[in-house]
Formats: sequence, structure tokens, C-alpha cells
Amino acid sequence: MKFSIVQLSGEVEKLQAMASLAGGAAAMDMEVNIFLAMDGLAALRKNVVEKKAWKAAGEVGERMLSSGMPTFVDYLAQAKQTGNLKLFACEDTMNILGITKDDLSDLIDEVTGVAGFFELSAGGQVIVL
Repeated sequence: MKFSIVQLSGEVEKLQAMASLAGGAAAMDMEVNIFLAMDGLAALRKNVVEKKAWKAAGEVGERMLSSGMPTFVDYLAQAKQTGNLKLFACEDTMNILGITKDDLSDLIDEVTGVAGFFELSAGGQVIVL
């Protein structure tokens, strides 16, 4: 079974939800593909990840950032080690931001466009966050 997530939001609450869903699916031996675009991709720039400089939408996100709990990056790294999970950076968003793959977290596996991601996710469940 295949599960794909399109992550558009850079809000830490939605990033954490994405990582939780992806990790659960990977633990169930599902093929998991995550397409990071817009602010969802911006949240995985190396300098943002190193500083944990994510945006919170509300009180829950603020508490998540200040609590010292594992972050969505930690959950994604763990899921990649235990399951079949891949992260794809949106080529168009990278062009808008003026960045290259070297500017992104090492968790990113590949750069692709929307059409390429549609091909990867064909036949599976897709959600957008």
C-alpha cells in the first residue's frame, strides 16, 4: 500500500502531524512519499532546522517548540531508518526561494516537480497538509 503527503504548511503543528502520520504509515510497511512545497519546504532549510525556527499557529505549537520534545525532524529521521519513507522537495518552490538541495536538510531524498510526484503517488492515498 502507498501513502503520500503533500506538505504545504510550515506551521509546526502541521509539520508534526505530517511526521506522525508518515511515521505510522512507514511502521505499517507502507510506502510513504512526502512532497514538500511552499512553506512546508521552507521549514526544512538547514538554517531553519538547526535553529528550530519554525512558525507556530497557536498555543499547542508554541508549547511544542518550547517543551524540548522531539521535533518532526526527529520523527522523520526515525521513520526513514525503520520504514520505506522518502521526502521530495518541490523544484518550483526551490526556484522561488532561490535555494538548491544543498540548502535543505539531509532528510530530503530528491528534487522533483508536481508531475513527477503525481507519478510517484499514483494508485495510493494522498493527503494535503
